[in-house]
Amino acid sequence: MSQEYIALLEEKFKKCTAQCGMLHPEYEELLDRLMDMELDQQLVDYLCEKTASKKHWLEIRFYHLRILLLNKSAHKFDLKQFYYENQKRSRRLWFRLFLIRGYAIYATEEELKPVINNFRELLKRNHDYIDYEDILSVAGLPYLVKTYNYDCCISALAVAKEEYLKTNEEYRGRFTRNENLEHVNLISPYEKKYLTTKKLYEKIIDMPDLHSVPVYDEKQNIIIWHLWEDFHMVANCESGDGYISVETDKLSKKKWRTHWHSREEDMAITLYELGKKGNILVLKSFLGATGTVYYGNPDNYTHHTSFAHLYLKQK
Repeated sequence: MSQEYIALLEEKFKKCTAQCGMLHPEYEELLDRLMDMELDQQLVDYLCEKTASKKHWLEIRFYHLRILLLNKSAHKFDLKQFYYENQKRSRRLWFRLFLIRGYAIYATEEELKPVINNFRELLKRNHDYIDYEDILSVAGLPYLVKTYNYDCCISALAVAKEEYLKTNEEYRGRFTRNENLEHVNLISPYEKKYLTTKKLYEKIIDMPDLHSVPVYDEKQNIIIWHLWEDFHMVANCESGDGYISVETDKLSKKKWRTHWHSREEDMAITLYELGKKGNILVLKSFLGATGTVYYGNPDNYTHHTSFAHLYLKQK
């Protein structure tokens, strides 16, 4: 039974890969069924593999981790070393905390103490509001305090609350995570639009095989990405729709410029294709206007390039 289900999972997982690693609804539905199933070793191994894989976005990895944490049938399997090793390798603090939560299922207080103490020190170096909203949610450090009441957890929670106040006040309290490890929005749709660009940026920097890391300009609420010689890309989602423009650097004599709109849910895919290592962008000038001819893998570019085209290769 589990082998057949895993085969079905792998089949649907390809749809996630087809859309640049984003969680596909059909695959998500299959994962949701696992929440109420009795998990065997094969299913647990599958969930562990996907949780640990850095080839996929954190959104996908966390969805698998969520099942391991909430489905109690997974707890009968010895995942102590799995949680310990992966929490050490996790760059994002919110994701690391939920791996620590898994480790706490198996660890004694003495074993958990150095892990939590190290996490507490990391809290003092990172003031990203996205991390802290998850860490301070009922599913985060408060859960560990309520469940285990260890002194190390209580101390870490106090530090998290203190450091949270150092984050940008404008972003605080806009979302949280509930007992089922699901995101809950605490802001109005209007406010959410402003934050979409920031969340989009967080998604982009976790994508694999990027040419470089973009910059988030908090004041202007835009993403700036210097991908090509003399040109850079600007993106935002303030209007609810995605807006991407390719602009000439100030010192360049070239005057090419283009922009296009993309649905909010498609923005990450578009930006990934532009920023993936080795990909190209081809623009075309016609009657004073500039349009997009192609972006993606250069091996798949079959158009004829003429003097009216601008072929942008990553610098």
